[in-house]
Amino acid sequence: MKTRNRMVLLGVCGAFLLAIGAAPRYLEELCIGGGYGDSADGGADFEQDGDIRTDGDVSADGAVCAGSGSGFELTLTDNRVAF
Repeated sequence: MKTRNRMVLLGVCGAFLLAIGAAPRYLEELCIGGGYGDSADGGADFEQDGDIRTDGDVSADGAVCAGSGSGFELTLTDNRVAF
């Protein structure tokens, strides 16, 4: 009887796994810490359209390029700023 119960449970779990599908799941918005503007924790907001807002410092190792394709471009490489 135990073997039959295990087989039924395995079949049910397999059906649930098939129902989930292989498509990746995407987050539409993400808040880290208390989110942007939170007086207690501060933090960052990642919006659905790709905007990132943060209260704190932003640190990056390597080159940083901002505004590419928008008519204004700012590039920081090896402590040099290029417009």
